[in-house]
Amino acid sequence: PKSTGKDPVEKKAEEIRQGRWIEALGEWEKGAARWRKGGVWGSHEQADKVPPGVRDVHPVPGDPSNRDYWLRRPENLLRPEVVESLYILWKTTGDKKWRERGWQICEAYNNHARTPVAYSGIRRVDTLLVRWTDSMPSWFLAETLKYCYLIASDDDLLPFDRYVLTTQAHVLPRFSWDGWRKKFRIKNVA
Repeated sequence: PKSTGKDPVEKKAEEIRQGRWIEALGEWEKGAARWRKGGVWGSHEQADKVPPGVRDVHPVPGDPSNRDYWLRRPENLLRPEVVESLYILWKTTGDKKWRERGWQICEAYNNHARTPVAYSGIRRVDTLLVRWTDSMPSWFLAETLKYCYLIASDDDLLPFDRYVLTTQAHVLPRFSWDGWRKKFRIKNVA
């Protein structure tokens, strides 16, 4: 075969981008199943077989070969989804590493995205020189900072057995439908 000059991670990423996502998902699930059964992968060559974010990888700055991911779009738009996911992982598993990882992201926002007057998205996260996008999206205040606050708060501030967070990070109380069933004579089908 003719060499393309791409490193193995970029080559695999290109194959996934050109293929159907459902095939890539199937391969990932096979790797995840092997990992769950006790398989241990730690080398760079086998990093694509381990679910992303599960290995404790400590990348060397400036060395992209030590990553278990690739950057398709290297900007940071201050989106809440990663901090939200880490918060939920911490609350559901009780494992403090998820809380610590979420807090590291919140600290990075404060250290790198904070301008003299607000916060801003970052054009490239893979360089040491920070260049801001000169915009602060509304979701940063409405959602991202809310999850940063929750990660830094007491463990029992929002117990999941009493509260639900919507997709927009609004807090809603959980309630029982039992009163409604009785009122309208609805039998429990469970």
